[in-house]
Amino acid sequence: MRALRAARSGKGVLCARVLSVTRGRPVALVPTDMTIEVHRITAENAERFAGLLAALAGEPPPPEAWALEAAWVLAAELEGQPVGVAVVVPIPKLDARRGFLFVDELSVLPAYRRQGVARALLAHVEQLARDLSLAGVRLLARPENAAARRLYARLGYQLNDSVFCEKRIENGGDGTTTDHPPS
Repeated sequence: MRALRAARSGKGVLCARVLSVTRGRPVALVPTDMTIEVHRITAENAERFAGLLAALAGEPPPPEAWALEAAWVLAAELEGQPVGVAVVVPIPKLDARRGFLFVDELSVLPAYRRQGVARALLAHVEQLARDLSLAGVRLLARPENAAARRLYARLGYQLNDSVFCEKRIENGGDGTTTDHPPS
């Protein structure tokens, strides 16, 4: 059984208390005075989050990644320590329908999971969708990632019958794909 209580402060900071119980014994407790802050990563603050991005992706993105206006890279800090990231892109519609924000990546350092970090990132994404007058948020979860799927369900995300299709594109004819530069 897992109980989670969260409250928003006026500054968009999420204060969370998480109590996990296994066989009646407390397993993890995050004091309510711990705060999770979410920031957009920009060229001006990218250096502050370089270690987090390297730990999650193996290497930091190239500097031109911060110049993209069509996407947002959000970082979560727990008590000032960068611990999680979300990459978000808007999906527009070509007619009167409102589009969605798509969470392309959502990742939290293993030592900081189950402490409200992903929840805080998604709350920030949902507020961003509201601010942009979009219809909602979409994301993908791998079938084997049961923990993520449970979190998304608890947050009100609904599983649908869509099928995700992907095709890797060679980049420059050297056999590498666009998301895996040559090593």
